[in-house]
Amino acid sequence: MCIRDRIYGDGSLADPYRGINNGDFTVSGTKYFNSNFGVASGTLTLMPGTRLISISKYACIIITGTGQLNAQGTSSRHVTITADLDQDYIPGESTDFWGNINMSSTGSSTLNYCTIENGRRTRFSYLGGAIYIGNGTVTITNSLIRNSAASRGGGIYVESGTAPLISNTTFYNNKATDHGGALFISEGSAPVISSSLFRNNQSLSTLHRGGSIAVLSATPVIVNSTVAYSTSPAVDGTSIYLEAVSYTHLRAHE
Repeated sequence: MCIRDRIYGDGSLADPYRGINNGDFTVSGTKYFNSNFGVASGTLTLMPGTRLISISKYACIIITGTGQLNAQGTSSRHVTITADLDQDYIPGESTDFWGNINMSSTGSSTLNYCTIENGRRTRFSYLGGAIYIGNGTVTITNSLIRNSAASRGGGIYVESGTAPLISNTTFYNNKATDHGGALFISEGSAPVISSSLFRNNQSLSTLHRGGSIAVLSATPVIVNSTVAYSTSPAVDGTSIYLEAVSYTHLRAHE
C-alpha cells in the first residue's frame, strides 16, 4: 500500500498519480494512476468528463482520515473510473481491472453521474468490487456500477454502522464469489436505495446467497427499484437474500 503525505506524478501515462494527499486535489481530463491514490484530508474532486484510469490491478482510490470524494459528472459527461492494464488506450476491456474506491473516512463523499467499472478486490479484504463504504456519509446518484467483482458485494459493500444513500443507479453484471453479486449490506448498516436497477448480477456460492443483494442483520430501505436476471446456484435467495433481519422496508419490482 502506498501511503504518503502527498500525491506524486502528473497523471500522465508516463508519470501516473500515486500517493495520499493531505489537502484538496482536483482531477480533470484523462488521467492515470498506478498505485493507491486519494486523500486523507481535504477533498478529491473529479470534474465532469474526467476519465481516471488505473494501470495496476491492485491500485485503489483511498478516501481516509477526514478526506472526502466529490465526483460530479453530468448526464452527458460522466466521471469514469476504469482500468487499462495492457495500456492499449482501450480501457474497460474484460482483461482490464483494478482495485476499488475505498471510503473509510469520517467525511462526506458524493458520486453523481459516475461510471465505475471493472473493479476487482483480488487481495486483502476482498470486499466491495467497485466501492467499499466503511465510514462517513456517502451519496451515490445517477450512476452506473458494472463489471466488478469481489468475495462480498461485487458492486458495493456497505459496512456496519454506515447509512449510504443510493438512488437512480444501475448495478449491471457484477459478481460475488460469496454473498451479494451487486450489493452486500452488513450487520448494523441502514442504507437507503431508491429508483435503482439491478440487472444481470450473480453470486457463485452454493452456500451463500443473494444474486443481486444480500442483507445480513441490517435495516435497509429499498424502494421503487427493479431486480432482474439475477443468478445464484444456491437453492434460495437467487435475487435478494435476507438473514437475521428484523426490519426491512422493501418495495421492489422483480
